[in-house]
Amino acid sequence: MQTVDPQWVNSPQSPIAELKSLTALEKAGVVFSAHVRQSFRLHPSDFTGELVRLLDDLSTETHSISALVNEGSEHIQYGYVGNSLNAEFVTQQLYHALSHDGYACVFLFKDHAKPYTCPSNMPHGDYVICLSPLEYDYLCPQQSICGTLFSVYERKSPTGLPGRSIDLQQSAKEQVASGYCLYSSTTTFFYTMGNGVYEFLLHPVAKQYFQNPSYHLQIPKTKTLWGERSYIRNCEGFAREVANQVLQENEKTFHTGSLIGDFDNVLRMGGVLLARNVHFLCEAAPLAYIMEQANGQAVTSEGKRILDIEAYNDPHKKIDIVMGNFQIDL
Repeated sequence: MQTVDPQWVNSPQSPIAELKSLTALEKAGVVFSAHVRQSFRLHPSDFTGELVRLLDDLSTETHSISALVNEGSEHIQYGYVGNSLNAEFVTQQLYHALSHDGYACVFLFKDHAKPYTCPSNMPHGDYVICLSPLEYDYLCPQQSICGTLFSVYERKSPTGLPGRSIDLQQSAKEQVASGYCLYSSTTTFFYTMGNGVYEFLLHPVAKQYFQNPSYHLQIPKTKTLWGERSYIRNCEGFAREVANQVLQENEKTFHTGSLIGDFDNVLRMGGVLLARNVHFLCEAAPLAYIMEQANGQAVTSEGKRILDIEAYNDPHKKIDIVMGNFQIDL
């Protein structure tokens, strides 16, 4: 019997194997779900896996929202969300998707006075989700920047039952995860579970979030003010001190028209964000969590650390915020 030459049996080694030592290349191939699971293995926050799957579902829903933003742009221009896509539509889409997976018990939406609970025939999970479903400039809906912001807490009421009002009486430092998705020319997803901030880019064909291979985000040190000029001119207290310090070195101020757009620029390029009447649970708390994980500071206009604030009995309380990389002692 004729023997088979071994070289025709063993497949040649893939050339990709020789590049595995390149950390950036390895990171570029990491999808969001794999990264969350790896983070959970290194720093477990629960032993049911519900938080991991909940974050999976949140990221998946942003795929479809991103597609809707793109679809609406075909009629006018990219990013038009005023008439073709509104926050209420996105709110209902997020609720119907996340209330049927069994991982959450209460939903608080920025523009809804009453919180949502899961349908009676659905399981009630262990987490509370606070959302700003579609953040954009209502005065200029044609702008190209809009996004979804989320925050996740553990419930306080007994498990297995519908969520209660006590589940929304949370301190900002009790967050177990937060993040945001920015729908722009490239859809990006940022999240933290308390171990750094990581950025993912939505691949237009694969429909998966792939990690930015460069680094986990650290806010740069620059002197730039972001926010509404009218508020920057009239802010008082600690916010005034920070604004004056920055303006001494750079008189320019910038504003995208969107809170999430301004925050994203501060996170990437540095500077300080000043904003007024920011929803505490749905906006200020998750942004503060992300900012501190990026080695920045997040305080109120009086200089109080946002993560030390509690919602108490007002889930829709609003605060003025100062976030970024500044050197004034608190």
